[in-house]
Amino acid sequence: VGSEMCIRDSLRLLNNSGRNHCFSNSTVQYIGAMSELRNFLMTKVSIEPLQEAIATVQELARIFKSNAPEESTELLRQLVSQRSGMDLASGRQEDVDEFLRASLSVINEELADNNEYQEIRSTFWGRISFTTRFENTLPVGNCPKCQEYQPETREEDFFALMLTVPSSASPINLSTQLSAFFRGNIFWRSCPECCKCQPPCHETGPCKQMARRQLSILTAPNTLCIQLTRFARGRDARKVQTVVEAPHNLQLMGFIDYDLVATMDHKGPTIQSGHYVSKVKDLDGSWKLYDDTRVSTISHWGVVSKDNYFLMYRRKSSSNTWEAPILELTPDEIMQVSRELF
Repeated sequence: VGSEMCIRDSLRLLNNSGRNHCFSNSTVQYIGAMSELRNFLMTKVSIEPLQEAIATVQELARIFKSNAPEESTELLRQLVSQRSGMDLASGRQEDVDEFLRASLSVINEELADNNEYQEIRSTFWGRISFTTRFENTLPVGNCPKCQEYQPETREEDFFALMLTVPSSASPINLSTQLSAFFRGNIFWRSCPECCKCQPPCHETGPCKQMARRQLSILTAPNTLCIQLTRFARGRDARKVQTVVEAPHNLQLMGFIDYDLVATMDHKGPTIQSGHYVSKVKDLDGSWKLYDDTRVSTISHWGVVSKDNYFLMYRRKSSSNTWEAPILELTPDEIMQVSRELF
């Protein structure tokens, strides 16, 4: 424990003039809060000899293992840029969203054949389902006209739940936003079984009915990331500065308990201007602000702000966090949550 705290405290990352390293620096600090992944990189990845096939993984491990007073993320972002196919090494300001997802994607590719890493990956990737039901017959959701249509469901893995932040002069509550997120969005659609329009109306004809696209978590990860989407489309879009009151203790879907352990913040008016920092909860319960080479202790009350862009929560467990089980919901539990949401 003491060794991990020392490493965390000493990780000061350079932001060289003209290179805008703050987005890669804050991403590295944020990734470092994923305890299983950080521990895997520090204990299972050898940084010598260099191996071209896992060069990005080795560079990230090297940064976490470094005892140097200051470290650089320049090579890391060059590797991520090259291997992800994204232009992330030009020296201009970038979105941490893009760099974080690109970094994890490259790590996944480089360690695709590593079985131990695949177990680690499952601790910070979850699985979610999207189900389309007709609104008037919820919770079953079949077509109220023909009774033939059955709800359509698709599943996919997720790294972060993406919540759109509305513009508001008053603070909004994260738990309320999550409830709305899982209730899903209402839209018009026609039943593919009983639509008589020629050609099929594709949700625009007189047979359209109100439907709901609902979300359910099938596998809840130990490390839950939430992205507070504050930017509209376009590189110069203004940032929504609404304060999202993120609780330090979060109960997801009524029965999964999490603790807030890290944030990534964007300071500035647009996605192409400003500065990125990270806030990380230390093993002793104190909070640290990581602003490139500057590391300072901050108050519990200074974590949540209008600048929060990513939140990281850690599932509570009475056991060692390395061994905390992944929560998988049964179909009956998913249906019960669906009923409670409505």
